[in-house]
Amino acid sequence: MQSTAPAVEHYKLHFAIDPKSHSLSAEADLGVRNTETQAITLVPVLLYRLMDVSAASDGAGHPLRFTQKVVKFPDEPTWQVNAVEVMLAKPLPPGQTASVHLTYAGPLFGYPEVMQYVRDTISEQYSLIRAETMAYPIVAAPSIAGWRQSFKNKFDFEIETKVPAGFTAVCSGKDAGEAQTREGTSTFRCIGDAESAQISVAVAKFRVLDDPERNLRVDVLEADAEAGTQVMADMRRALDFYRSYFGEMRRAGSLTLVEIPDGWGSYGAPGHIFQSAAAFKDRSRASELYHEVGHIWNARASEGVQRARYFDEAFASYFEALAVRKFEGPEAFRALMESYRQTYLDRVARDARGRTVPIAGYAKEEIGVFSYTKGAWSLYVLHQLLGEEPFRRAISDFLAAYSDKPAGFDDFRHAIEKSSGRDVGHWFEQWITGTDASTMLIDGKSVEEMAGAR
Repeated sequence: MQSTAPAVEHYKLHFAIDPKSHSLSAEADLGVRNTETQAITLVPVLLYRLMDVSAASDGAGHPLRFTQKVVKFPDEPTWQVNAVEVMLAKPLPPGQTASVHLTYAGPLFGYPEVMQYVRDTISEQYSLIRAETMAYPIVAAPSIAGWRQSFKNKFDFEIETKVPAGFTAVCSGKDAGEAQTREGTSTFRCIGDAESAQISVAVAKFRVLDDPERNLRVDVLEADAEAGTQVMADMRRALDFYRSYFGEMRRAGSLTLVEIPDGWGSYGAPGHIFQSAAAFKDRSRASELYHEVGHIWNARASEGVQRARYFDEAFASYFEALAVRKFEGPEAFRALMESYRQTYLDRVARDARGRTVPIAGYAKEEIGVFSYTKGAWSLYVLHQLLGEEPFRRAISDFLAAYSDKPAGFDDFRHAIEKSSGRDVGHWFEQWITGTDASTMLIDGKSVEEMAGAR
């Protein structure tokens, strides 16, 4: 049996959503490429545990043999998936592509036993399709390692989603024409560019708020329409602040904010923010939106660094804090930073690696969750060390230089030193490559003490 999976280069998906039965039916065309040095004969596919494949064929419509079986991930036994293996009609040589068409259907009830926030389901209240539930085919070996490896693939996509009339489908791509309504259903189409790494489709009775002048859109649940208006205002002011602080967006284009149910996990996708309902309605949680908007200004991390989540989550967490300082004042800023410290302490109590592994080692250990907290504090200390204007200029220069090319930790250090004219080697050793900073955080040192520590 082959040990690797081919890379997906293209998805063409047709979803029919049935909220009353909590299920979907789908047609999926996958364009895959053999990236190995030897020919391959099968395409391993992961689907949600309750979804079954009824047919498989090649690009010409010829039937392909396949097997499917619900299995446990060997590296996470609580995670069950339908592991499908599609046998190609003939071996696929290295570098060549093949098309696989799948017909499948089934209900969706999330994976809360694996990841608490993955409560995705299909219902009359809300439906959500995303990679965590494998409600669309993920080409990967049946393991967490295989599933994670699939996110390194970049692909384009076309999605057509048919829903009962009155519902709206929003996807993590660009709208491709007006929705078509007939015989009690509405069909929505969207496309994603070749840099996509995952897909999301949300279906609900949304109220759509538009700001065409700024290319902003908010898809809010009807019951929360008033809150959606305030969220639109928060999004405008967050964008204005980050532009004034860091310069224009590196990834210009439209921005859509989509409300999702509480507890389902807020997250971002290119040009989209999927934000929890509580953050829409609770003004004290406006900073969660600032965090997601801040991701627009993230630098691009190199492959070996990306899983450390430093250049995305550490930066977005500290950008969030800067926005809180701007809109709510210095006391709220300091309170948020102290909440980051407490979250770090709580996580360290559960996983000591947060203390013993340096930030530069997070990717290897798969503990990037600590970047949200200790990573944000590293930037707080760097800010204190450099001063307001040198820090703002250094971060802005770094983001501009690495918006489209990958950055590693050494690139970050050199960029900061070049822009600020300061040697930050000691800070780098404490916070990025060493663990002295862990002790200072745990001991409750102030930011001033940390910046002056030798």
